[in-house]
Amino acid sequence: MDTIRRELNVTTPYWKQLSGPLLMTAVHVVSQFGSFSPELRWASVAAMVIAWLVFAAWLVRHAGGGRSAALVAEQQRVLVELRGTVADEIAGRRRYAEGLAA
Repeated sequence: MDTIRRELNVTTPYWKQLSGPLLMTAVHVVSQFGSFSPELRWASVAAMVIAWLVFAAWLVRHAGGGRSAALVAEQQRVLVELRGTVADEIAGRRRYAEGLAA
C-alpha cells in the first residue's frame, strides 16, 4: 500500500476520504449482482452517487492546499526572470544592430 501511495503521490487523507465512495461502489456492485430488491438497488445507487459527490466537493476544497499557491508564486518569479533576460537580450541585439548601422 505504501508503494502505491508513494507512486501516486497521494497522502493518507485522500485514501481515507476515498474509502467511503469505494465502499459504496462495492455495495452497489454487490446489490446489482446479488438479486436484491429494486428498492435496495436504487438505495445503493443513491448512496454511491452521494458518496462520490461528497468526495468531489471535499477534493475541490482541499486540492493542492498551500502547495498550489507556492507553485504559482514560483511560476511568477520565473516568468519575471525570463522577461528580464529576454528584454536584456533584445536591448543588446538592438545596440549591436545600431553599432553596425552607424
